[in-house]
Amino acid sequence: MGYVRAYVFILVPAFFCETAVYCASIPTSSQSAQSKPKGFGTAKRAVIIGVDGLGGAHLRNVTDHYPIFRSFFEHGSYTTRARGVFPTSSGPNWCSYLTGLNVMEHGVFNNSWNPANGNPDKETSYSIPPVTGRGRPQTIFSQVKKKDPNLQVENQIDG
Repeated sequence: MGYVRAYVFILVPAFFCETAVYCASIPTSSQSAQSKPKGFGTAKRAVIIGVDGLGGAHLRNVTDHYPIFRSFFEHGSYTTRARGVFPTSSGPNWCSYLTGLNVMEHGVFNNSWNPANGNPDKETSYSIPPVTGRGRPQTIFSQVKKKDPNLQVENQIDG
């Protein structure tokens, strides 16, 4: 019997976090915070935290023991129902979340992928080019960076 890999994503204003997986500066909206739920579009900075392999139900059950997570739920945008793509391994799933493409589109189908695989000299069972063109698929961060070249993006991965 197998298991289903689950992911949790939480988007919170940056001042709630000391460390995060991804941190990006986002321009302030001219609209008031009261006209949008939880101040949507008004934060100067945002932090996206992605937890690999932690199911949303488990996180919900421990919020009493970890008040910082409870504060994320109360003051940020979040989902505890993000679904994995097949195959359920980290590489393909993170690439799908960050690019909006499925495995057949982005070409990352295992954890052995590296940037050179996006532009392989020859195709093997371990490297296929993405259908988005030669090179790396665009991510949510590259799209935001294209809109604002002065944007600062940081990526921290533990493990």
